[in-house]
Amino acid sequence: MAKPQPTDAVFVAVHPAEAEIEAFFAGTLHSPIRLRVFRHLLAGCAECAALCRPVLAGHALAFAPIPSKDDYDAPIDQAFARLREQVGSWGALVGLPSAANAPESGAATHPPDLEDSLWVKLAWVDRLVRVARSMRGGSLADYTQFATEALDAALALAEREPNETLLWDLAARSRAERANAWRLAGSTQAAIAELEAARQEAGKGSEGLPLLVEIASLEASAFMDGRQLGQAEILLAQLETFHRATGDYEALGRTLMQIGNVAYFQGAYTRAATAYVVAHDNLIIAKQNEVAGFAFKNAVDALVRAGLYAEAGQLLPDLRRCLEPHASPIEIRKLRWMEAKCVAGVGCVVPAAAELWRLAGEFGAMGLPYHQALVVLDLCGIWLYQGLYAEIADASGHLVRTFGELGIEREALQAIFLLKQAAVQQRVTDKHLAAAIRQVEGLQTRPARC
Repeated sequence: MAKPQPTDAVFVAVHPAEAEIEAFFAGTLHSPIRLRVFRHLLAGCAECAALCRPVLAGHALAFAPIPSKDDYDAPIDQAFARLREQVGSWGALVGLPSAANAPESGAATHPPDLEDSLWVKLAWVDRLVRVARSMRGGSLADYTQFATEALDAALALAEREPNETLLWDLAARSRAERANAWRLAGSTQAAIAELEAARQEAGKGSEGLPLLVEIASLEASAFMDGRQLGQAEILLAQLETFHRATGDYEALGRTLMQIGNVAYFQGAYTRAATAYVVAHDNLIIAKQNEVAGFAFKNAVDALVRAGLYAEAGQLLPDLRRCLEPHASPIEIRKLRWMEAKCVAGVGCVVPAAAELWRLAGEFGAMGLPYHQALVVLDLCGIWLYQGLYAEIADASGHLVRTFGELGIEREALQAIFLLKQAAVQQRVTDKHLAAAIRQVEGLQTRPARC
């Protein structure tokens, strides 16, 4: 039975903490707290609405602060003032040994004064950009903050030194990193617009094609996230040609993973599998063994999606050897899940069902309800094959209750409810099951790691 929900009056009365509001917009707040914050903001609380603008300033272009057009010196002063304020907490991250402070090292360990030479300021901005880049996959708030500080400083310096091409290179790099942070936060269209601006800035710089290629790779990811797959394909084809010509096996492997992702999203699973396998081969040459393992996993997953269970099964022993040294406990369970689906696909449904049942319990114990739901739905596919309608009804009923408490999107909840009703009436079909799986998968991130 679903837990009783607080009334709207309770949601309005209990103000969320500022940290909860920030986590809500960053997409890291968990249910049911996320639902409480959402309802509170939706009710029109003026006090909490006032907190939203500074929080959103780090995540969305529409809320970014705009400096006065009448003041050309203020941005550089403000940027370095903010850096001075935060250098205490950032010192451990961006600091270098004293020997690295020599001019030839090209690095500074503290925000420079305005009287410092231009190379010191350039080195500091470059350091910020490199730190921002190192945060890909980490905290979105910190990633955005470092990229924004670097961009503010680069643009402000460019106002004073418009002919310094290195400044435009740094501005383009920092803007591209901030755009990538926005993409990861879900602001896809804003990210695409920022990357276009980054390309324009790169055109004023001196680095040329290598920087444009790096920006294009981020643009391809943004187009994929925005499901603008045609534009992503055009960019990726150009990047593949470039990396083949330069012999950069790592960059080629990563580009081929993106090409595989596009084919995966289009439902062209055999084509995706081919791209992933070639990506794996190039990444192995580049000694990027961990990423190569995930490329191989994506290839096997695509073959399973295509219904080529025997072909996928032949690759599974190699996949386990490739992946196990680098895989997390979740990834190991995903591998077992894939193995169970291959076993079921070739007709050995009893051991497959037993393994899926174990995995559902393990994902549940790990607090991963979406993974658990997808495993249960795969198990329902076996029960449908065996004509076990009562088991399907019980399992889907449990998923309805679980997801009802989590407050998931209505479409996913409705698809699971329709599956339950059809099972009760013993009229469930593959279409009911496929619809439920598709909706639950839609709640998750992209299918392939890149």
